Amino acid sequence: MATGLDTMPDPRSAGAPYFSGQPNELLAAFLQEFDALATSHRLTDGQKVWTILEYISPTVRDFWKTLDGFGTGHWQTFRPTIEALYPSAVTRYKMIDLEDFVDISAMSRVKDEDDVMLYYRRFIQMSTPLYNLKQLTDYKRNEEFFEGFHTKDRKILARRLYPLKPDHPCDIPWDFQDVLEAARLCFPSRKHLSLLQDRLRDDPDRLRSTDVTQAMERWFGREESDPRL
Repeated sequence: MATGLDTMPDPRSAGAPYFSGQPNELLAAFLQEFDALATSHRLTDGQKVWTILEYISPTVRDFWKTLDGFGTGHWQTFRPTIEALYPSAVTRYKMIDLEDFVDISAMSRVKDEDDVMLYYRRFIQMSTPLYNLKQLTDYKRNEEFFEGFHTKDRKILARRLYPLKPDHPCDIPWDFQDVLEAARLCFPSRKHLSLLQDRLRDDPDRLRSTDVTQAMERWFGREESDPRL
């Protein structure tokens, strides 16, 4: 499984996170997406500090280089320093948005690791601000992440997770990071696989009148690599 700086998406590619520093731009969403992406590629804290500069405008880059945590490569200092400079950057997501997104994601089977990581990044983007605002508990976050997989894929994941966590209580959701690792093992990357259109199961009641494409665009914008658009 290839990971690291060499596998991070080109900053100029469609769907790559980007922050220009323009008014009303959601810094929180950018940081959440970048952090999730960098974590999934197993970047160190120091690598995160340097790599994030590739995904911002040159003007913002020059400014962020002067901030606490940059010179030492300390991500746990650098990110909060950035966030403190943009106090108005609050999340646009609500709990109902996360629940609807999870239901939409569960409509389709996972094809490979790219699908897994796309779901993970978007889940982190929506759930992290809700979690930080204490609107989402650990239990609920873990439960929602697992529920975002198709019912057939959940059975595959359960068979992988049981041997890894034999003493895990049956009435407690698995930690979402454990589920992520299991999913990456169950659905490895296939370089030449073309992304297929979703195969939908029955919609939850509240989604029967929801246009999936419009919902995904409203939450995340249009991404050429997204099979749902």
